[in-house]
Amino acid sequence: MGRKDFASYEKEVKSKIVEITHTVRFRINTLAGDARNIINHVPTNAKIINWSSDDSGEFVEIVFLEEREE
Repeated sequence: MGRKDFASYEKEVKSKIVEITHTVRFRINTLAGDARNIINHVPTNAKIINWSSDDSGEFVEIVFLEEREE
């Protein structure tokens, strides 16, 4: 989920308070199929907000959210 998608998600839960409980950023090994595993196993209370790469490899950033009624 890119930052644009995250903005859409924020609008979707407009009637709820969404609190980011923590953020995780880690390097992945795309040759080992980690990318597919990450996408398929992101918990329902988490969203991928950034997927990037640099000279040292690919990175994914996930935020864990807690929703509660206003």
